[in-house]
Amino acid sequence: FTHYDNRLIGRVQLEEQTGALNISNISTDDSGLYEALIIINKQITKIKYKVDAYAPVSVPVISSSSSLVSAHQSPAFLSLCLQVLLYCNVKELSSL
Repeated sequence: FTHYDNRLIGRVQLEEQTGALNISNISTDDSGLYEALIIINKQITKIKYKVDAYAPVSVPVISSSSSLVSAHQSPAFLSLCLQVLLYCNVKELSSL
């Protein structure tokens, strides 16, 4: 016998052998404490899950820029000057 909260019907799977809880189409409303009672051969195992679901983040925008280096510079100098910078920015949300 398996019973799920009505909000999770059709969206949750409990792996009885491992105790893994899988919730599909998760949203911030699904955040909270969950509890599973697994009964196998009259032995009861209680597992608690703390789920923190966050709002989706926007698609990242990756851009590049380059600067010209004098043609008189040696290849060794140019290899020392090679840098890759990645900036990651998240808009601040009041709900976080």
